[in-house]
Amino acid sequence: MRSLSYPTVLAAAVLAVIVMPGAAQAQFGGFVNLPRNDFTWVWGDQDDAERGRGRDINVRSTDRGFDCTLTAALRPSNQMTPMDIRQLENNLRTAMDFIYYSANTMYSMERSFDLDWGKLDCARMQPSEADEDKQAERVNRALERARREQAERRERRERQEAREDRR
Repeated sequence: MRSLSYPTVLAAAVLAVIVMPGAAQAQFGGFVNLPRNDFTWVWGDQDDAERGRGRDINVRSTDRGFDCTLTAALRPSNQMTPMDIRQLENNLRTAMDFIYYSANTMYSMERSFDLDWGKLDCARMQPSEADEDKQAERVNRALERARREQAERRERRERQEAREDRR
């Protein structure tokens, strides 16, 4: 039984984007065009994806202010071993650009008929109240520092003018 390694799947995805740029343009075209708010991308059989039937891949990560979950089911005819699937999940989880690599991988697996369905569900992360409080505190400190520096500059200018008047 022949299994596809992650680099092979990734290379196939990149090749597919280069060879068929129009087909990949819907979700990415050299770079990922992300919506401003929550989004869900689905590959393969959307009905099965909605029901979440038979998940083989389940990865959660954050990217560009989104909290994302990638779930997918492979076709019974796929050649990936459980070790290959774990390696793919680890590679996706640690990818610097999670959304891009997830979309590329799902697109490639769909084109190679290894994917039954895939779903990338991303929600915009909201800053917590603690983060907002910290941000407000930083702004207040910066304003206070700016006021002190302005007062110091004014005093220096007045001292300089006083020296010039004495001459």
